[in-house]
Amino acid sequence: MKSLDKLTNMAILLVCIVVIADMIYRDMSSAPLRAPTSTARLEPFRRGEAFPRMTGLRQESGKSSLLLVVKSSCKYCKDSIPFYQRLVNEIRSTNAAVQLVGLCLESDTACANYFSETQVPVDVTLGAPNGLPRIQRTPTIVMLDPNGNVAEIWVGALGEDGQKAVLTAITKRS
Repeated sequence: MKSLDKLTNMAILLVCIVVIADMIYRDMSSAPLRAPTSTARLEPFRRGEAFPRMTGLRQESGKSSLLLVVKSSCKYCKDSIPFYQRLVNEIRSTNAAVQLVGLCLESDTACANYFSETQVPVDVTLGAPNGLPRIQRTPTIVMLDPNGNVAEIWVGALGEDGQKAVLTAITKRS
């Protein structure tokens, strides 16, 4: 009798394993895995949302702010330096009503040194050694409207289209 109970239990267990394996197989085969599309944008803030208050970040009357969020150890930030230099030149040459803010996820001193050494002349440098809420990837560019709300945001190293989008947003502020 004991061997019949063991055999029955083993058969039930085997049937359960086969049914579960079949369910997993059907679930996985019905929805093939897809690579994320390159057009997906990870946005830590929504447009129109207020940017967190930071000591030293003051909105100048009637001016938008362009925040260049970087980290000195970030390879993509270093690769973006020529674009940042071009961006600064565009803002200066068009007299756009934009305040340039260099924001590093490091100390104030490290931030000032970074923008000085990379020859990206920003109006204000701010350090955020404890990070910024909801900004976890660098480089990130955030355009704030004159009220301190997020107007646009670009995350990661920008290709040619992304760079054009930033420049277009700047020229709209001229």
